[in-house]
Amino acid sequence: MYPPQLPTQIRRLFTVRLITPLISVIALAFAVYIGLTVTNKTATILTFAVGFTIVGLSVGVLTGVAGQLSLGQFAFAAIAGTVAVKVSASTGQFFLGLLAGVVVGAIVSALVGIPALRLRGLALAVSTLAFSFATSAWLLRQEILIGPTASGIRVKPLQISGIDVDFSLPKNYYLFSLVFLVIAFLIAANIRRTGLGRVLRALRDNESAARAFTIAAPYRKLQTFAIAGGIAGLGGVIIANSVTTLTPDYFKGAFSVDVVSQSVLGGLGVLPGPVIGALYSRVPQLVTLNEFIPPLLILLSVIIIVLIPRGLGGLLVRVRNSAAFGLARLQGVDPQAAIRFDEGEIDGEDRRIAVIDVTPLKQNSGRDPFVGIDPQALPPILQVTGAARSFGGIKAVTGVDLAVQPGEILGIIGPNGAGKTTLFEIIAGFTAPDSGSIVFNGRDITKLSPEARAKLGLVRSFQAARLYPTMSVLETVMVAMERTAPTRVTSSLLGLPMADRAKKARAMQYLEVMGLDYLQAKPVGELSTGTRRMVEITCMLALDPQVLLLDEPAGGIAQSEGESLVQLLTGVNRDLGTTLVVVEHDLPLLFRLAQRVVAMELGSVIAEGDPESVRNHPDVVRSYLGADMTAVERSGPFTATVS
Repeated sequence: MYPPQLPTQIRRLFTVRLITPLISVIALAFAVYIGLTVTNKTATILTFAVGFTIVGLSVGVLTGVAGQLSLGQFAFAAIAGTVAVKVSASTGQFFLGLLAGVVVGAIVSALVGIPALRLRGLALAVSTLAFSFATSAWLLRQEILIGPTASGIRVKPLQISGIDVDFSLPKNYYLFSLVFLVIAFLIAANIRRTGLGRVLRALRDNESAARAFTIAAPYRKLQTFAIAGGIAGLGGVIIANSVTTLTPDYFKGAFSVDVVSQSVLGGLGVLPGPVIGALYSRVPQLVTLNEFIPPLLILLSVIIIVLIPRGLGGLLVRVRNSAAFGLARLQGVDPQAAIRFDEGEIDGEDRRIAVIDVTPLKQNSGRDPFVGIDPQALPPILQVTGAARSFGGIKAVTGVDLAVQPGEILGIIGPNGAGKTTLFEIIAGFTAPDSGSIVFNGRDITKLSPEARAKLGLVRSFQAARLYPTMSVLETVMVAMERTAPTRVTSSLLGLPMADRAKKARAMQYLEVMGLDYLQAKPVGELSTGTRRMVEITCMLALDPQVLLLDEPAGGIAQSEGESLVQLLTGVNRDLGTTLVVVEHDLPLLFRLAQRVVAMELGSVIAEGDPESVRNHPDVVRSYLGADMTAVERSGPFTATVS
């Protein structure tokens, strides 16, 4: 059983890289041939299918990539199409009307997408579906759009200065519409394969981690709604200009459901999914069918969705992969060996690195190493004053004061429920304190969002280290580089490669230093907990933070690798100029790593000082360690018992 994504070695073969462009050219040539041979009546149906497909591509971007389930895409198409027709009629310029329609579609979609900042899943779907039916039943019937009359508005035949083609003929207009289908297809493809697609998939997979990686979730969501609305608007313009009279009934609210089901049937997770879904659902309209055929097609659609979760497009991917593996064999590449290479199983070689030297990453850091500097002689880089937070009647954090000096490694210990992670949540901005303040580099950041704090250089990790399960290790590190090299929307829409190439090269440097380059193509969701943890630490380094909050970095890492982790984090602190605050249950490891330790109990600080003094503090022994330190120590230099 081959994986859905081609292995790196096979994907790089020249003949394999030709498969997708070749299929696309053949499909386009066939669509053109059909347009030259069919009747005008059939061409009108095909033009509607083209517009429907473009709207489906917007669903693929918004739902398939960004994970936002919208059932209002056809409403955006309806409003955009109507505006385009009216602007074209008043100015006599088709392209001016098209531009107005796309812009209006984007704006309306962004406005409707504002609830997406709070709503999820079905709640968002229901709200957008309600808008779709309201648009068909009421909004389009206002004078500013089509109006209340049943006669609708006349659509002037398309005329383009300098082009002597009669676009009033449906066959000519159908061929013209294919140009915009190609444009929409290329935009959707660029979004999926560039930085914008990575950012959206990161938000879809794990929004909290994405925000900790400096990704502004509200901004990116609204941005995606606007882009998807613009694409849907383009489809609406094509549909609206394909008729002679435009009425509200031409944009039924139910079409928004149809376009989503069509996209799911074709495969939301694959680029050609909406195109395949449109062919499946619209081609039967071209022929006269027996009355029993439509119900059978609906039943077949349900069977396909249940048995083929990736849709019909998933089958096409399998066919493409089979062809790619066949071509690889002809060129002497063993597919199974290529798969094992991507999974890190290379002739049984142990690719783990016992000691990781981060000094090659100095050039990427904007700070000087902490060598020969006394952290206590400098003003705090991070100051927490009176932080408190309650959940219901439970006080998770109670009046915590914490000062972190530049260049130090501060450890935080405490039993489960002590409030360590909640304190991290407050410092990183994921939980608002009931009282208290957070000052970073002399600036009060108490009211800043997590992504704003991360951009300033205050970065945190998570206990679970789940990251982004559907993304590869390389893509995950590239997402982490959004702080130093943010994705530009224009570059992504146009598919400009230069920014991505530079980002990929730097991400590979981090993976090579961490000894993880052999896993670059492996999905994060398939990694072990310990390996995911190392990938997360790699991402932390790529973020280039000033202060790094590490929540149980040894979780999932074998005991034998603990010393290597200590050396790694010490090197990050010393050589890259990164201040570390570490929450850890592995006490021997933390005591070897930290220069200063804070102990918490029931949301309060009960001890603070060097590791040895905190380790022997009576309150710490009583609340957390028990009567004898050796009961919790696994190994290491600390062997004395508490007296």
